[in-house]
Amino acid sequence: MPAPMRVDWREVVSEDGALSLVAEVERRAGFDADIEVSIVLPEGARVVEGSKEFVLPKSAGAHARVTPCVVAVAPGVIPETDLVLSAQVRGGAFGAHAEARYTFGRASRLEPQPTPTGPVLPARFLSGSDSDAP
Repeated sequence: MPAPMRVDWREVVSEDGALSLVAEVERRAGFDADIEVSIVLPEGARVVEGSKEFVLPKSAGAHARVTPCVVAVAPGVIPETDLVLSAQVRGGAFGAHAEARYTFGRASRLEPQPTPTGPVLPARFLSGSDSDAP
């Protein structure tokens, strides 16, 4: 099953070397719900067009791609934290979340993976076979 939406940052560098980042949100076909979008700015970045929070309404249609927010960083400035674009959808019986981070050229920091705490399940639950053999 494909993801119901996609988010990403698109880089635009001006002639004077200033970096602008354009927020892109794409709704996939068949996904009919409002998408709530928010942006977390690092120190040194500012919104020059649009807003840090907005909603892409379901009436925008499938495959609607919007760029209502442009973030700029002065030439030579490399923020210490990531620029985060988050999109989420909530419904009575479902939910989805998508996130894109822009690191400004810094190495990505991986989040620690969760450690399983439940019982060990028999192999047949994971493979679908009737055997517990590996």
